[in-house]
Amino acid sequence: MKKTFIFIMILFSSVVAFAEVSFLQPVRELQISQQSQSQISIFADLSSEYVRAFSQTIRNRLMQESDTALDQVLHSNSCRPFIKVENPGRFTDRSESGAKNFEKSIFRVESLACLRNINMQKAATKFLSADFQKKAATNIKDVKIQGDLVCQKTYVFGLGKSDYCFKNHVFEGSDSIVIHSEIQSNVSDIEVPVYVMDSLNVFYQFPNETVFYSLVYIRGSSLNAFVRSIARGIVESTQQRTIELLEAE
Repeated sequence: MKKTFIFIMILFSSVVAFAEVSFLQPVRELQISQQSQSQISIFADLSSEYVRAFSQTIRNRLMQESDTALDQVLHSNSCRPFIKVENPGRFTDRSESGAKNFEKSIFRVESLACLRNINMQKAATKFLSADFQKKAATNIKDVKIQGDLVCQKTYVFGLGKSDYCFKNHVFEGSDSIVIHSEIQSNVSDIEVPVYVMDSLNVFYQFPNETVFYSLVYIRGSSLNAFVRSIARGIVESTQQRTIELLEAE
């Protein structure tokens, strides 16, 4: 009897850990666009089969990890801020030429912030604006927004220029605003293409604060281990600045 009870509790805990957050359902129903997959194909030595499998792997991880993080926030009814920037390494076990080199320069950026001076509508509106995007990331030199399409021009010293567009899907509920972003295009022959961008930014309204959760998978330049370590610090500083600007009057 005791063993049965323990087994049931373990099973219940595992179900809770991977519970799907209801307000993320519209994102789960989105199809991975052909445009985003075609940006991965710009990278040399990647088969169409790999591109499809990799794209689905990234989307699955984006949703599962967001579900887990937000479920913990909702169950605890509390906000504990953090920022994590990492290069996970391998995402697939594919041995084909180019796969390992492609995957090792992917960045995973996850953060949680507790915004006390702004509600979710104002925070989301600010976050989506061109002026805010340029202030938050100093490497962004120009932003143009047409409907749900956002085009950015960036420059990073030592790496070069990027010129790309991504599509925002915005889903608003009574206590949440969910923004899913996906790469759509790169300017031809640009110095630093953005091969991967799949991200979720969520604003959730608690009674006395707005929870801001962000998870981004992004892949630009091929970087060696030393440069990746420097880049992680820069990305973390940018994420911290984003949070500070969101809360600023």
